[in-house]
Amino acid sequence: MSRSHFDGPLPSAPAEFYPDHLTESYVDAEGNLWFTDRARVAQRRLIEYLYPYKKPMRDLPDDFNPQLYEDAPDLNYGFRLTGDQLVEFAIREQLAEPPHPGYRMKPVTCLGRVKEHLRAITDASVYIRVAWSLDPDVWPVAIYSNWTMEYERCVDEDEKDILSILQRRLQVPEGPMWYW
Repeated sequence: MSRSHFDGPLPSAPAEFYPDHLTESYVDAEGNLWFTDRARVAQRRLIEYLYPYKKPMRDLPDDFNPQLYEDAPDLNYGFRLTGDQLVEFAIREQLAEPPHPGYRMKPVTCLGRVKEHLRAITDASVYIRVAWSLDPDVWPVAIYSNWTMEYERCVDEDEKDILSILQRRLQVPEGPMWYW
C-alpha cells in the first residue's frame, strides 16, 4: 500500500503561508521566550496546510500499524492534556507546590511525578509525550503507542478500567484518541 503522505520530499506551502510574523515572539518578565498570538495562528495555519493528516484519531488506521508497515510513525493512545492541565493535576494531587503569585509553572517540571503517580493509581504503564500536534500545547497521557500496544495492551475490560480511572482523575471530558 502506498502512503504518499510519508513518501517524497518534505512538503512545502505557498508563500502566503509564510507571513513575516510567523516567528514573531516576545520575552516575558521571567525571561521566557513566547510566540505571539498572531504567530501561533500563522503557525497553526501552516501546519494544517502541510500536515492535514496529523490530527488526533479515534481509531488507528492500518497505515499506522507497525505490524503491517515497518515505517509506521509513532502514535500514542490516551488523553489530551494541555500543559496547564498537567500542572493543575500535579498541584491538585499534591505532587507539586503551587507556583508563587505571578509565576507560571512549566509542565516539564512535574512530568516525572505525574507519570509515576498515574502509574501507581492505575497499576499500568502510562506515558506522557509531547505531541506533534496542530495544537502547540498538547501533552498526551498515553497507555501505549502503536509500537508498544502488541505487548503493553491489556485485555479490553482492564483497558476500559484504566482509561476510566485516567479520565476521571485527569478530569478530561474527551475519550481517548491516537495522538502524533
